[in-house]
Amino acid sequence: MPRENFRDWLSKLTIDGRIKILKEKTEKLVDHLQFLLAIQESNRILVFSDLISKQIPQSLAINTFNMLQRSQYDYQLVRLCALWDKADINRESIPTVAALLDDAAVKRKLFAETEEHWSGQTADLSAFNMYQDEATRRAIESAITAHELEFGRQQAEHAKRQIAICIKSSDRVSRCGRFNAVLDHRNRYLAHSLDENYRKMSVSNVRYKDAAWLTDISARIVQLLYNCVCGTGFDVKDARHNDAESARLFWHGVKMSVSN
Repeated sequence: MPRENFRDWLSKLTIDGRIKILKEKTEKLVDHLQFLLAIQESNRILVFSDLISKQIPQSLAINTFNMLQRSQYDYQLVRLCALWDKADINRESIPTVAALLDDAAVKRKLFAETEEHWSGQTADLSAFNMYQDEATRRAIESAITAHELEFGRQQAEHAKRQIAICIKSSDRVSRCGRFNAVLDHRNRYLAHSLDENYRKMSVSNVRYKDAAWLTDISARIVQLLYNCVCGTGFDVKDARHNDAESARLFWHGVKMSVSN
């Protein structure tokens, strides 16, 4: 049975169905990002510092350690590229979420949800019962309600800007030379074994800094998506701090004893 085209599949979804899938895949993106951040912080010590490498004597054993470093870094690249897989039905990737989000009716409903949510954060008005004058109480309640409605409208406008940034950033990254260098490296050396004919079509050579650059951009986009699609915050800075501390506690506790 032929596989269904992604665009055909999108066109068959109802707005509510599309938003449901959009929110589910966005939440999965956060899970994938958290794992990727943990790998990055571990590699920051294992691959990009000499904490462990200086404990390995000059012997054949260093070959195995070099393989360990390379494997860990390559795995980071594989997971990073998976976060940017082309939009498809079963993929939990940034381009997939961006494609689900890039629809006028979907965006209108998300904006309405955001505005309704923040407009409904009704303050406790019991504190104003001290005013015996009914007109005064009503004036205060009316002013608070008007403020909440305006705040909800502002949050909806903020969500519009966030969504526009996410969709535009996803498209720009997918066409960026640095991203395609990382993807090219994944395709040539990690995910497939391709011959010289493919290698002549290579974009450019990947650099070690490219992985960190792409991870940082991915984190910012996923953070924005989670906020404007799911209405929930994700503190990337806090997650990085916890991952860095976990990596530090582990790797600084590792003592290598290798025969020369």
